[in-house]
Amino acid sequence: MKWNQGILLLICCMSLFIDTATSRAEAPNKLTYIALGDSLSAGIGASEVDYLRTPAFVPKFVTHLRKTNDVYVENHSVPGLTTSGLYSFLTQNQGIQTKLKNANIISISIGGNDFLREIRSSEQVDEDNFKARAQTIYEDVAAIVNYVESLNNDATILLFGLYSPYGDTHEYQEVSQLILKDYHLLLQTLQSERVIVIDPHAPFIGKEVQLTHIEDNDIHPNDEGYDILANLLIKAYEKEAGR
Repeated sequence: MKWNQGILLLICCMSLFIDTATSRAEAPNKLTYIALGDSLSAGIGASEVDYLRTPAFVPKFVTHLRKTNDVYVENHSVPGLTTSGLYSFLTQNQGIQTKLKNANIISISIGGNDFLREIRSSEQVDEDNFKARAQTIYEDVAAIVNYVESLNNDATILLFGLYSPYGDTHEYQEVSQLILKDYHLLLQTLQSERVIVIDPHAPFIGKEVQLTHIEDNDIHPNDEGYDILANLLIKAYEKEAGR
């Protein structure tokens, strides 16, 4: 009888161990995701579902992450924000600094308003002038990335480049393409083990009307445009995670 009781106790202990190990294996990873940026990261232009812009790239990225992870997310994106505005927000706000220090994933989408300011102030197409304009935006973005890295050098930083919403017939088409050509070459220099540069420029070329609201004089993506941005973000993250 005692021998049978011992066997039963052993079986119960082994069962408990196996259940615990299985539970641990199936438990999702806990991730903290912080989104930084302007109206693009805020999802302006995406359709709303129950007052939420679920087709935007941040919600779609979170939905993807939550398939296999327990995700906590905060979106600190402000429509109209410039690179200098974001840099000031980060360096002067202790609360966001603490959040970034504890983040696993940080996305940065900034520079669009600086880009618009540069092309709208251009009176003529001058290649040397636009190289300087691209350099100015790049230096501001580089300062942001370097500061975020100084707070957290373990997080995956997903850095968005810029796209042009201006098609062949638009007055800003040539100007915008010149700036973006140089800008993305510069932006690639920020790519590192932890910083992943995402270039959305090419997918929008020739599809500006299809992917944005530019026909309504609105440069933001529509749902189809945001879907492209979300897929680029997911692909970039999965490539990093699969290393």
